[in-house]
Amino acid sequence: MKSILAAVFAAPFLATSAIAGPYVDGGLDIYTVDGSSDTQTYVVVGGYEQELTDGVVAYVEAGGGAGTLGSGDSEGVIRAAVGVDADLSESVSLVGRYEFNEFQNSEIGTNRYTANIRYTF
Repeated sequence: MKSILAAVFAAPFLATSAIAGPYVDGGLDIYTVDGSSDTQTYVVVGGYEQELTDGVVAYVEAGGGAGTLGSGDSEGVIRAAVGVDADLSESVSLVGRYEFNEFQNSEIGTNRYTANIRYTF
């Protein structure tokens, strides 16, 4: 359900006519608790980014792959994400992201919220 909401939220970004572009991204995420691996995912996503204004880019991603929860077996994972990257000044940028992963066999969903501020010298 949350992945559907993420797609609905992203629809206005896809309809806007400005500089935009599709992309493919993949990667391995490993989360640990007290030094032990808790969750691992390898996911490939397709995404679309849209420049909303000068220096503000929004994106939506969807894809899938494989993952493991705790010491369980590997299973299918579906991922959906939305985010914004904004240049606040020439050397400061702000990034926000929401990501949802659905583990297919165990029917467990994980949420990840990220906010970063970067200063470039």
